[in-house]
Amino acid sequence: MNTEIINPQKTGQDKKEGHTGSLTVVTGYNMDGGSSFMKAEYENHLRTNVTNKSIVYITPESIINGKPPEITGKMKHGESEIKDMADEIDFILSDSKNNDELGARTFRLLQSLMRQGVLEKGSVLIWDGTENFLHPHWQVAMAELLIKCVKKGMHIKIKTFSPYIVQGVRFFSHKHKINPVYLLVQRNGNGGESTRIVTHDLNRIFIMFAYPLNSIVNIG
Repeated sequence: MNTEIINPQKTGQDKKEGHTGSLTVVTGYNMDGGSSFMKAEYENHLRTNVTNKSIVYITPESIINGKPPEITGKMKHGESEIKDMADEIDFILSDSKNNDELGARTFRLLQSLMRQGVLEKGSVLIWDGTENFLHPHWQVAMAELLIKCVKKGMHIKIKTFSPYIVQGVRFFSHKHKINPVYLLVQRNGNGGESTRIVTHDLNRIFIMFAYPLNSIVNIG
């Protein structure tokens, strides 16, 4: 599969607000090849990891099977710059009655990586299917959490098909003065995938999300 790799550091994200993190949101039309796209992104980061910070690749299997995510690079032991983000997860899950439920397990995985010093300032998190297992309310909470992690200096790239995640990122990035990059992945005529930066045209994403519902909204 032909996959174009996009470096978020070269797509207009700036550091004028003092943070050094970055966020890229990847979505697309019927992206059944999206996991291959995110895997290629992960492998690209492995080749270009000049800082030797940790690189973490989370897939749905990491949540369903309790399978540890792929982790490469240097891990910091002790206090982390994003430890307060781990504490915030306790608040998010304060109303949860079942910590083994898949949605809660998703947050707990992040929390564990933060408290172990795996995720810290400068770390790269690549997440395939961020919204999986999360109620819409928790999807919005996750979007805010990720934005705050970027503000602490993490580099995050997520694949999502959720309007709650995309709008949550849009809302909280404006609030926290973060400049995400939004990528739309489409199949090309060569049997591969091409990417288009749609950061300044998010209507293309929301129209894509709305199309399936619009096709079934009128019953009779």
